[in-house]
Amino acid sequence: MLFGKDFTDYPRCKLRLARFKGTTKRDFIDNQQEEGNIFQLVDAAMSFFFKHLNLSGTTHNRLYREDELEIPYDALRESIVNAYCHMNWGYEVATVGLAIYDDRIEIENAGRFPARISPDAMMRNEEIEMENP
Repeated sequence: MLFGKDFTDYPRCKLRLARFKGTTKRDFIDNQQEEGNIFQLVDAAMSFFFKHLNLSGTTHNRLYREDELEIPYDALRESIVNAYCHMNWGYEVATVGLAIYDDRIEIENAGRFPARISPDAMMRNEEIEMENP
């Protein structure tokens, strides 16, 4: 899955990409599906971000320009990598999905939160006490 070239027997090596108009899934502007190894899928996700997110640039001393996405590049890349790292690979048709809306980005996978952590707790920024192994 890291360096493969033929993914016929690996339906998990897919990435669903969508850009929706507005804040619901009712109307989409772009809808794609990519297949490949993990490196290719991360690159496809980053290309999709560059295609659909705002890009600003700053010129320094007229010598070079520094471009920046409206959401930091490193944060986007880390989110996609984490979606693959923490996916439950045991599901037969598990894939990662990336959806861009006017007001947010959603990245989903077939993973789930550990038993002691809930999405609500994370949204409230609660400190989670983990037991020592």
